[in-house]
Amino acid sequence: MQVFALFSGVRRSQGYRARLQGIGTSAQGEAIDSSAISSMEEKIVKLTADLEETKAREKKRFDTLQGQLERRDKQFDLLQGQLTNLLACGAFPIPRSPPPSPPIGDESPRIEDEDDAT
Repeated sequence: MQVFALFSGVRRSQGYRARLQGIGTSAQGEAIDSSAISSMEEKIVKLTADLEETKAREKKRFDTLQGQLERRDKQFDLLQGQLTNLLACGAFPIPRSPPPSPPIGDESPRIEDEDDAT
């Protein structure tokens, strides 16, 4: 039984060693971790700055478009008011619409002008 326990213990320690290979010393691990963390922090700072620039550009663009929209709304309201006043005071006559044309397939006789017949 003791031989089996000893053999089992050796086998376990070999398995642990195999899993730990390639990790290196803790100092190497800390150096890799700190350089990776430093690189990630730099990327975060750059991406955050890029995001803020983009937000500022988008806000400026939105404000410009909003101003244009407000100016167009005012111009539309002004023109609509002028047209309403012109129509109300009879400044120009509104032509009547022509009579509706017969539906397609209606075979009723057409009345032609005398000038068209010649």
